[in-house]
Amino acid sequence: MSDPVRFGRGGARSFPAPTDEAGNQPEDNKKRRRKNSAARNQFVVFFNFLFSCLVFTLIAMAAALYFGKTQFEAEGPHELGKTFTVRSGANVAQVANALRREGLISNSRIFEYGVRAYRNETELKAGEYEITAGASMKEIMDRLVEGRAILYPLTVVEGWTVFRAMQEIAANEFLTGEMPEELPPEGTLVADTQKFGRGTDRAELISRM
Repeated sequence: MSDPVRFGRGGARSFPAPTDEAGNQPEDNKKRRRKNSAARNQFVVFFNFLFSCLVFTLIAMAAALYFGKTQFEAEGPHELGKTFTVRSGANVAQVANALRREGLISNSRIFEYGVRAYRNETELKAGEYEITAGASMKEIMDRLVEGRAILYPLTVVEGWTVFRAMQEIAANEFLTGEMPEELPPEGTLVADTQKFGRGTDRAELISRM
């Protein structure tokens, strides 16, 4: 006959803690859930941080583009018309800096980036240009791209000798370059008015004539 169950001190039996099907105790499950929850929270916080940075960057870029476009198309700072010369071989950065020094634009970087945005960085043509009062950066860019430079006339009067025509060409202040060593034969120059931009080479003009 089995012993009766004893009660009182020393008589209580100890029972094993309950476990789940995998043999884990409830306290272990709670700790594991807390760890998993903490890991998920850290991932969510990090993802939200990245998303916030992306949104902020996109907003900043959009604001910068809007500001730049507005400034590029806004009225220029110059109140009087002025001539401006684009040197042969000058790049867009050099042209932008020169325009800023002349007071024709307010910001050389915005002009440079605007020209590049329109893909006109290699389309600015050398010459002397009349910039009207208040012309915007875009209007200035369009004028330089179209090559609407100021043209100066030089007239060879009918009956002039070649030597007389060469004197006129040599004395013209808007032309550059040396005179040819040999004069063209008499009767080979056209008696007409030639128009040219500032800085045109004298030999080039003579060849055209």
